[in-house]
Amino acid sequence: MKKIIIITILVCLGGTSYSQNSPFFIWGDGLDGSIFQKSGIYSDIVEGLLFEAPRSPENTRLPITFGWRGGHLALRINSEGNVGIGTTNPTAKLTVAGDIRAREIKVEANAGADFVFAEDYRLRSLPEVEQFITENKHLPDIAPANEMIEKGIDMGEMQIKLLQKIEELTLYVINLKKENEAQQKEIEILKTKVNN
Repeated sequence: MKKIIIITILVCLGGTSYSQNSPFFIWGDGLDGSIFQKSGIYSDIVEGLLFEAPRSPENTRLPITFGWRGGHLALRINSEGNVGIGTTNPTAKLTVAGDIRAREIKVEANAGADFVFAEDYRLRSLPEVEQFITENKHLPDIAPANEMIEKGIDMGEMQIKLLQKIEELTLYVINLKKENEAQQKEIEILKTKVNN
């Protein structure tokens, strides 16, 4: 009860300050009985609301964790600035242990697949592709399923590789159409010779 009253007073005092960089400090004991150093909350015109994690006795920055008492983690920001949702160990700028739902996702790309249309691009023959599939059980330039399961999929890279395969398929269709048209002309010539 005393802690709640003290925190309420501190919040009220912190809320009355309108300076550009007014710190609101929180001191307290951890749930495991450890003693925390102060955490700071700052308001800043340029940066907005800033949370400053305390430092450990070894003078290293501790993570900032948002969650519920009892260990139900919601979000963690580690000392490298990586953000984890549902995980205590974010290994990227954003690590999510669960589903992500969005209306739109934009992946920045540093390449495309238009190299397929370059004159010096070597398009495998269909028998070559068939042989590769027979021997490896996956498409050329595409990782096998077990590797995808083990390492995950880089969405940007995979989109480019899939586009590459679509462009190759387009070239195969164009070539097959040319062959078909050439054969059709030969058939018409043979028909004309037979009828004459």
